[in-house]
Amino acid sequence: MSFVTLFEKRAGAKIHPVSANLIQYSVGLLVTAPLAMLVEGMAFTATRELAIALSYLVLCNSFISITILLYLIRQGEVHKVSALFFLVPPSAAVISSLFLGETFTPLAVAGIAIAAVGVALVRR
Repeated sequence: MSFVTLFEKRAGAKIHPVSANLIQYSVGLLVTAPLAMLVEGMAFTATRELAIALSYLVLCNSFISITILLYLIRQGEVHKVSALFFLVPPSAAVISSLFLGETFTPLAVAGIAIAAVGVALVRR
């Protein structure tokens, strides 16, 4: 991902974001599919929950978030964009609190605050 981020900053304006996503995930598939076949066995049970989770991961985590990432890289400095990755764990904690009823521990609140302050400092 670091390599793709740096490559995107250098050559990204020439490549459409959808094409860049397709290339990035195709390379990832070429690397991970053989490993998955060797280590995991390729069986799964199709359920409604799996379809919902997979749809969310493909659409939101993969397509939408990476397209936004590519846009931000093209608009700004890579180090400022990469700092946003530190907001992923706090975002996951907030989502799990809202949808799964998980509670924040004092340590989690401190971690969220540290991440937010760190990102704010880098973005300045």
